[in-house]
Amino acid sequence: MNEDANEGILKTIKKKISEAIDSHEKTVNQTLVTQDKRTEDALNIYATEVGEAIDTHAKAVEKTLATQNAGIAETFETYTKSVTRTYRNTMIKIAAIWIAVGALNIGSNVYLRHLKDHRTAEAKQEIVSYKPKEIIEGTEFTFQQKPIAHIEGKWGAHGLVGAVDWDHDKDMDLLVANKDGSVNVYENIDGKFCIMQSVAKIPSTGHYYNGSSFAAADWDNDGKNDLLTMNKSGYVYWYKNMAKDTLEQKL
Repeated sequence: MNEDANEGILKTIKKKISEAIDSHEKTVNQTLVTQDKRTEDALNIYATEVGEAIDTHAKAVEKTLATQNAGIAETFETYTKSVTRTYRNTMIKIAAIWIAVGALNIGSNVYLRHLKDHRTAEAKQEIVSYKPKEIIEGTEFTFQQKPIAHIEGKWGAHGLVGAVDWDHDKDMDLLVANKDGSVNVYENIDGKFCIMQSVAKIPSTGHYYNGSSFAAADWDNDGKNDLLTMNKSGYVYWYKNMAKDTLEQKL
């Protein structure tokens, strides 16, 4: 085979290789374009859905705020504070309240406490909750909302609420664990709640931390309620109820 023939064969091979490469590049490029288009479409759809969801949520919030009060600005100011409220049952008996609460699916940190002797037909209860929003929507019963305590300028500062007769004076007092790790004891004085003491500090720093959750019990059997708290790391602390219902850390 002469030299011209060999050169022709090489040219043919190079041409076929080049065509194969071009074809492959076109296929790859088309695939990338298709993928980019799909990605772009997906992102556009996602952005639209998110935008619609945000808009719907904003309208729902605006509607809720508008129905809660006469003016949106005034209501929003209320919602940016941490407020602990009680809802007093004004008209139904104890059996119905349990059914109603179950149907309402109230949510976290809600407690029912007897206001009167539970053996009587007129026994009623109070709901104590740090998240009172939209609790009261029943048609067969009503509640009167009574704010207890709030911290100005903080959102959701109250993290956990408990009701107990702390000082054994036959009315319900409040224990409130806050988001900053402190626990407040509120004494019920003729229906008004007055803070007695804040506990759960770290002794070495003086910062609150140790009050993520709590329980009230007569730990040392001296006839007084003591306070047990647990921090986020799982450590448990005992605060002994001393003279004049002051608390002192013992453990």
